[in-house]
This record gives sequence, C-alpha cells and structure tokens, in this order.
Amino acid sequence: MEEPEPKYGRLELQNGRKELWMSFSDAEFPDIAKDTRVVTWSIGNCNLVISVPHGGTLGSDTSPAGNLVCQSGHVLETRKGTIAHPIKTYARDAATDVIAADMRDILAKEGLEPHIVECHMHRSKVECNRDMSEIAVQHLGKEGEYIHSVYHGWISQAIEMGKTSAAVPGVFLVDLHGHGHTHDYIELGFRLKAELLNEISNEKVESRNWRSIVTSSAKHDFTMRHLLKRRFGTNNESVKEALIGDASFAGCLSSQLAKTATLADVQCLPSLQRPYPGRLGYYTGGHTVRHHSKSKRVDAVQVELPISVRTQAEERREAATIALAHGIRDFHKLHYSEQGTATNNGSVATGEIELTDSEEETSITCNLNVKATTVQIPQLSPPAPPPPPPPPPPPAAGPPPASQDGIGHMTLMAKSRMHAELIKKATSKARGFSIDAEAEITQPVTPPPFTKQQTPPLPPLPAPPAPAPPPPPPPPPSNPTLSADISDGISHMTSMSKSEMHKELISKAQSKKIPITTTLEPEHGKKVPEPDKNVSESDKKVLERKKIVQELLKKEESCSSIRKLNEQRRMEFFSQEGTANLIPENEATEIQKPPQALANEKESVKKQISENNKIIIEEKINQEQKTPEISSKKSCTIL
Repeated sequence: MEEPEPKYGRLELQNGRKELWMSFSDAEFPDIAKDTRVVTWSIGNCNLVISVPHGGTLGSDTSPAGNLVCQSGHVLETRKGTIAHPIKTYARDAATDVIAADMRDILAKEGLEPHIVECHMHRSKVECNRDMSEIAVQHLGKEGEYIHSVYHGWISQAIEMGKTSAAVPGVFLVDLHGHGHTHDYIELGFRLKAELLNEISNEKVESRNWRSIVTSSAKHDFTMRHLLKRRFGTNNESVKEALIGDASFAGCLSSQLAKTATLADVQCLPSLQRPYPGRLGYYTGGHTVRHHSKSKRVDAVQVELPISVRTQAEERREAATIALAHGIRDFHKLHYSEQGTATNNGSVATGEIELTDSEEETSITCNLNVKATTVQIPQLSPPAPPPPPPPPPPPAAGPPPASQDGIGHMTLMAKSRMHAELIKKATSKARGFSIDAEAEITQPVTPPPFTKQQTPPLPPLPAPPAPAPPPPPPPPPSNPTLSADISDGISHMTSMSKSEMHKELISKAQSKKIPITTTLEPEHGKKVPEPDKNVSESDKKVLERKKIVQELLKKEESCSSIRKLNEQRRMEFFSQEGTANLIPENEATEIQKPPQALANEKESVKKQISENNKIIIEEKINQEQKTPEISSKKSCTIL
C-alpha cells in the first residue's frame, strides 16, 4: 500500500526507516533553504515501541532570530506559554536519542527490534508530549501541527503493527525522557500523582492504599490498567505487585541496576526501595502515555533518566543503557511475549473491580446496556385549588423610614386591607372549586337514561375573578392648617415634641422683647414716635434685630484701664446702680480727679454715648431695609 503524499515536505523510506523531510531557512536568510529530517520511524519486528520526543536540536534558538521560515512561507515560531499552560523549560533531553538507538542494537541481538519513533525538531518549536490544546505549537494548521500529527500517527501505526506481529497479549510503549531534578532516581511515570503515592505510603492516612489506584479517579489515567486486569488483579496486594513488585517494570529495572557497580546509587521511583516521591521532583507522565494507553491492550510508561546517566561519563551512560534494555527485555518476557501469555482466565476475584480496556469501550458498553423502560401514565386527578397569594415580603433590614406621617400610614393600611381581601377571596374560591371537583368525581360512570328530568345538572362555572380593588386615593394636598395624622405612637411623640418646642421658643422670644424706646434718647426738639400696638410680623423681626444690636453694644471687650473706667461709668449711667470695686485699686489710684471734673466728664460721656447709639441704630435700620439678613460677625466699637 502506497503512502499518501504528505501535506508538507516529503516522505522517504529506506533501510527500514520512514522519514519526513522538510525545507527550512533562517529568518535572517530566507533565500537559503536547507532540507532537514524532521520525524523518523525505525520499524521494528515486535510489540515494543520506544518514543523519543525531546531529542531534537532543529530550531533550538528561542530568540526571534531562531524562527524557521518554511517552504510554504509560513514561519515556525517559538512557543509562548499562557497562564493556563505555562512553558517551564525549553531544554532538550540530551542523549535520549543516542540511548534509544543503543537500546535497539542491544535488543536486536536477542531477536527483539523495537519500533523507535523520534522527533528531531526542538521542543521550543514543536512539543510532542503535549496535546494541541496545551500550546504544543504556536500556530495551528501549519507545519508545526503537521509534524506533531505525523509523530503521533506513526506511534499509533507502530502499536497496531505490534499487535499483529504475533500472538501477543498486548503492546508495551516506553516514552523516553531525561529530567533535570537534583536526584539520581529514574522516574517512572504511570499518570499517578505524587500526592496519591505519598498518601498510599503514609500509614496515618488509613483511607489510602494501593487499591485506591483503581477505586479513585486515578484509574482513568493509570497507564498500566490493561496489564493489571490481564495479569494481576485489583486487590491491594495485586496492585502493589503490579506497580513496584518483583514482576513489575520497576522491579525488573531495579534488579538490572543492582547488577552494575557503576549504577549502585541509582534507583527507580516508585519502587520497593522508594515507593513514593515525598518532596523530590517527580514527573507523572505526559500526553504521549496518556493518549496511547487509551488504545485497547496498550500499556505505557514514561521513563525519565537523570543527568548523571545521560551526559556526564560515557561509561555511566553505557551502563544505564544496558540496564534499561535488559530491564525492558525481562519485563517483556514476563507479560508481553508469546511464552508469557498465561492470564488469570479473565476471572475477577471477590472484592476486585472489573477494569475496561479503554474509556471508549466503557462509553459504548454503557450505551448498549441501556434498557427500555415503560412509562406509566398516572391516573388523572382533579387539579388542586390555586394557593392563596403569598404574603408581602418582610421589609429589608435597615434604618427606619424617615417619617411615618399620615400618608405612609394610609399606604400601609391600604396594602394590609388589600392582602386580607385577596386571601379571603382565594379561600372562598378554593372552597367552591373543591366542592365542584368532588361532585364531578363522585358522578357514576354509567350515564342515566337520556331524559330531560334525569339529566344531571352541569356543574356551575367558576365565578370570574373579582376585579382588583381600586388603588388608594391620592394624598390630600399639603395645607399648613391641617394637622398630621398622629394615630401611631412615633408620629404622636414627634408632633408633640415639635409643638412644645415651638411654644417654648415663642414664649422665650416674647419674654426677651424690649421696646426700642428704652434705649433711644430723643434729641433736643425731636420726639421719638411711639411703637404701634398692632405690630406686624416684619416689625417684630426688626425689633428683634435691634435687640441684637443692643446686646452687641453691651458686649464686654478687652481694653485698657481708662477704657474699663469709661465702660464702668457708662454702665452706672444706664443701670442707675452703683457698682463698687469693679476696677482694681492700683488702677483707680492712677487717675485721681476732682469730683467736679468727674461729674463734667460723666455728663460729656453720657451725651457722646447717646449720639453714638443713635447713629449706630440708624445705620442698622438702613442696612436692614437693604438686606433681610444680619451678619452675626459684625461688631460695634465704643469710643
């Protein structure tokens, strides 16, 4: 069967190898193109498949200058991660391609030639161990996505070829990687989280054991579930044996590592020696083992080799390659060869869980086992009467309303009466409806002879719903002569307090009123008009403002000793009362004057104060006629 023409590049088949070639040029020199081998598949002869996704170096420059210009004109750019799918490293797994080729040569000497699928593109451009939804390439639908699809397509073809190569129970896939953690463990990833392995090995967590792998959600991603079903079982000891026992892949590899003195410090994780990672770095397995283990009769493991056995001493790398090849050989003989096809006859022990080959089979089986059920229509019963309308919702918690005057009170009363009326009508309607429905149910099934006299009367039709009550009348217009509704306690107390305050303010104002004639002294030859008894409101306000002016005149101010003496004499003149000892003796002795001089001075001060008072009052009255308000910040000065 001829291979179809590739979408990009060209296919070559030579010496048992299938290769995908493409032409690329650098971004700086787009006219100079170079043919490069991108993906290769070394076809084997058994049911072993080894994949190497991160051994390539093509496009390792992650700068914009390292972008590759394809023959179609598309640019293969460096991948850029997102928050959901960050890119933690661009480092290649050095020497994994060399180790895979050496393993093939070692196994070929024993008659096992595994299929080896390699991607020679650097992981910064095409990440073959990620799904396309996880930023495996920067741009979809171009050369990068095609390289990704060819790589995994050839792995699937190798798996199918391994199933038909002989009478084998299944196919074993080894995804070869290299880790950069600070320890020298060979990490074996079965898609089991480090937290789960830590809890299983922790004796304090009684709810976790090895059986939790097949009873929790981890069973859907566990990459060795087909072998577990076929060879071991699903109880606690069986799962432990399949994962880290002597017959497990970890057990076979650990026994080979122990035979080599150079690798005496290298162990597997997980294994009997180290069943859980703890705080160490641990890769659980990526897209390759997750995706291909979904196929029927396919088991997979992701092998992460430490740096110390890959890139440091050549002797150490060769020893690790031999130990890994022999470990795979031993595990293959136990579970995947024709001689080791003995199974548990498909029986499931008591307390064990039946595992399906794949999730696809599970969904198909569930769809086929759906049984048709007969639908029984229940006998019709008279409809239940409509429930009464629900009560109004309680008021939301918060500060009380600003006012509870007559309008608010009327609104609340109207709502309450409307609700009570609606409940009453619904109850009466429900009673009539239930009586009519009961009469219909109790009617005999066989109708009576067709006579006008014996024809049962038709049930009365339900009365039409009563119209909604009219809305409450609009609130009356505000009138100052009307009093507020003080039927409730809060409004009554508010109204009473306002009324009392108003009366008290009026009484105080009336008690403080002083006629203007008491402060004014008539000039020679002029009469001061007497105040009219029928004083209007505006005149009352004028009198009150004049009173304020008088109080400002009486205000004491800080001044010198002479000023204090003048003020004392002025007060004596107006009050006609003698005040003794208002000025300290030391100040009074400083200004000793004859009695006649003092009398003359008192008379002159009296006239001067009278004239000043009159001028100030006239200015205030003129100012009040211009502006209705009096500033409280004005002050008067007495000379």
